[in-house]
Formats: sequence, structure tokens, C-alpha cells
Amino acid sequence: MAPIAQSAPQHDAAVHDPLAGANFTLDSSGVAGFFGGDTAVHGMATVNLFRWRKWGGWYNTPGSYEIAKQYGQLANARLCKGLFPGGGTDDPSQLFGLNGKTGPKFLATRSGSAFEQTGHLAALIMRMARKMRPDHPVARGGQEGITTPATVTVLDLQTVPGEIVYPKLSNHHSALIAVIPVGASIGACVGCALVADWWSFSSILLGMFANGCACFVLGSGRLTFKHHKPADGAPRGDGMFVSHNSGVVVVRGDEGAVNCLTRGRFYLAYDSSPSTSGTPPPNDVDPNPDDSVDEDPKKDLERANGNAAGDGEGRDGEEKEDKNQGDRDTDSAPPGGQPNSFGIGLCSILLTAQFLFQLLLIPQGVLFGQVMFVSTLAVSWGYNTYLSSINREDIQTAVLCDILKLGKANIRKFEFGTWTAMSTFACLALQGNPNKPLPDHSSMVWNALLPSTTEVWAKWREVVNAKMGQSGDWEDLLRYQEGEGQERETKPFSPEDQKLLEELLKDAYAAHKRYLEVYVPRQG
Repeated sequence: MAPIAQSAPQHDAAVHDPLAGANFTLDSSGVAGFFGGDTAVHGMATVNLFRWRKWGGWYNTPGSYEIAKQYGQLANARLCKGLFPGGGTDDPSQLFGLNGKTGPKFLATRSGSAFEQTGHLAALIMRMARKMRPDHPVARGGQEGITTPATVTVLDLQTVPGEIVYPKLSNHHSALIAVIPVGASIGACVGCALVADWWSFSSILLGMFANGCACFVLGSGRLTFKHHKPADGAPRGDGMFVSHNSGVVVVRGDEGAVNCLTRGRFYLAYDSSPSTSGTPPPNDVDPNPDDSVDEDPKKDLERANGNAAGDGEGRDGEEKEDKNQGDRDTDSAPPGGQPNSFGIGLCSILLTAQFLFQLLLIPQGVLFGQVMFVSTLAVSWGYNTYLSSINREDIQTAVLCDILKLGKANIRKFEFGTWTAMSTFACLALQGNPNKPLPDHSSMVWNALLPSTTEVWAKWREVVNAKMGQSGDWEDLLRYQEGEGQERETKPFSPEDQKLLEELLKDAYAAHKRYLEVYVPRQG
């Protein structure tokens, strides 16, 4: 339908149209493409991170088709797959940014396990460590040299959470600010009704209803944390995350606590069907582990064992098996972990219908009603932009730290002037007590942090390893002379190599001294 040439007054209007008689209208294609849908999609991704957020979507928003296309993939129905093709993921945690990041390499020094890459939660911890300011920056002008500054962040995990935890969501002011776009949409509806512009009135009301339903249905997922229970008798999970771009994060604690970072993940648990075993427990209350086991414990145990061993072939096989399945992977999801396909599909179709109907209805309205419609989109766009600016990773990190009871007292970050000093300090932190020897699998830590195979580095590791586990000071490292106290079978070092070895040993001494000064006293 072509837009009218002139805005005429409506006979049944309750008030006089202030724009009656205007000789132009807003172009329908311009209204349909007003602003963009990216901010609406990103704003919708916050709907499961804050309390009451799902109730604040009753406003007319731009980008309804983009929202339908993004989140309509959650509806495991042929109609929605036909409407929104593209082969996207149907995992809610992926779509809402709760999973999908690749974490750094992890070395478990006491069990000897090595993970070439970890998951989303480990990536969050590394990001948190990278953004922290060091409690103890490198001392400029001290004994320690400064060539390539590096950092060590030490996390002491003292709490082992339940296998499934429903974290308590925080009250965020975004839910309160939603009053602004909701009020603007309601006011615009009232204004359109007063001038009897029922076309614009219907368009705004349809947008409010469609977005409100989508926000409520998508936001009905309960943020859920799950990790694997370690085998009985498993050693402590002490280890380190290694990233040559972000430094090293040393993690100390029980295997169950460290598992939370290496193999735990976030889910969205939906009450999608009557088969769901009960409703989620109240906030801050862990469910009964007996009620939260997977449907196939044997299969889950095989997957856990394969991941614990770092078996890449097992993971590839699991991925191939998932691709061959027509349905979602629910083997490792908690009860109720998938959304209601019918509700998601209905909301997606409603959002698509909103997009199409508004293209047809808005040109039929008077100019005042069209201005009201565009005003609601402008206010909603501003609110969506604000929601998009909220860093979801910061929120997830705060939730994870709350689950692990990880506060400032359990996190310490140290800066060093050389990678050598940092590596020595990291090994001392893994060692815990400086008078005890390193764990049996400490060699893989040295190889990961200092992979050089030259004779100087080999000698340095030999000397420092010999000092580990010895009581007393390491001051004799400052006076170390190659070949002293032992016969050397190979040719002696050149003066340059000898000088390099002495400098590296000074770095190790400086790291040991700092460890005794700033860390051992805290352990009491």
C-alpha cells in the first residue's frame, strides 16, 4: 500500500492532531530499517544474567527480525529451521555467550595430566587475572633483572561446590531502567489512540507484545553451573594455566575445586517439559546430587575419563557422535537444560510477523502516529545500547567467583622482570611449602615455561631443582661457579655462557626471596 499524500485529521480523534495537514509522511522502508538489530540481539543476551530482567521487555524495539533469526535456532522445529536457515548452534549457553570460549593450556602437576586447551571458565579466569593489577610489582633497580616482564597469579580454591549449583543472580539497575522504554511505548500508544491513529497504535502494541513475550520466554532459563565429581582418592588438583600472552595462573586446591575451572561450565536450565524432575531449588541451595545425575552415568563417566586423560581422540569421537545425532546433546546437561521448542518457535514467528506487519501498517498511519512509532524505536534503541554495553564476561566471572567463594584474600598477583624469575616463583607456589620437594611431575612445568634445551638452561634447571625442597637461604646461587663441587664430564661453559647462567640464577634467587617475603608469611 502506498503512503498517503497528506496527513488528514481523524474524525473520531479525542484530541486535535498537532501534525494534521502535513504534506509528507515517513518512508516505510526507512522506518522498517531504523537503527539496527545488533544492539537488540546483544541486549537480549543479558536476559538470563540479572534478576527480574525477563520482565522488562514489554516495549517496541527495533531489530525484531534479527532477534528472531538469532534465537529462533533454539526451537528444535522444522518450521523454524526453514525460516531461519544457516546451521547455527541450538545450544542456549552458546547463543547467550555462557560457553564457547577456548581457555589456555593447563598442567596438573600432581596427577601429571595435561589439557592442551580448556574451556570457557578457564578463559574467564585468565581474563580476570590479566585485568588485575599486581599486588607486588617488580622492584625496579633491585637484584632481579628486567628484560621481559611477566606475571604470576595465585588462586587458592578452598571451597568445593556441589556438582550442580544454581547461583543467585544479582539485582541490576537495568531492570529498573526498563521502565523508560516501556513507559515510552505505553505513552506512544496512548498518544496514537488519542488522535485515533489505530494503524500506528496497533504497530506499537504488536511490537510491545512480541518483544515482551520473547524476553520472558528466553529469560525463563535458570543460570546453572555444573562440574564433574573427581574419582575417590584423586590427588590434589594443583596446577597452572599457561598463556605466553597473559602470564601464568597457578591454581591450588582440591581436585573437585580445580575441576570447576578446567571442566566445569555454565548452562541455562529451562522447565521445558513435564518430564523435568521438579523445579529448580531456591537460590544459593545446591540440589541433591542423587537427583542431578545424568541419564546415562556410564556414558558420562567415559566422557569424564577421556577428558581427564587429555584424550583428543575421545573428544573428536564425541563431536562426530553429536553431529550424527539429530537432536541436541543433552548427555551432560542438567535436568531441564533445554528450552521449550514450541514457546521459542512461537516467539520467533511472532517477532517475524511484527517485522512484516509494521512494514504494512506504519505507512497507513498519520504523521503524528509515525513520529510516535519512531520515537519508541529511538528510546528502545538507547536502552538496548545500554544493555549491550554491559560486559557479560565480567558478570559471569563474578558469578563464578561467588560459586567458588573466591575473594580478594584468595587471589594474589605478582609481577617479575624476567620469565625466568616468574617461572621459578610459579614452581615455588605449586610447591607450597618451600622446604618440601616439587611434585613428581614438575618437569613438565619447566618444559612448558622454559622450553629451551641449551646446555645453559639444562644446567640452570638442574641447579634450581636441586635447591627446591631444601631449607635455608638460596644465597649461594649468587656465588655459584660452574663445576664447583663436582666434576664436569663435558667441556666447561664459555665466559659468555657462564655469565648468562649466573644472571639466570640471580633471577631464581630473587624469585625465591620474594616468595619467602610476601607469600610464606601469609600461610602462617
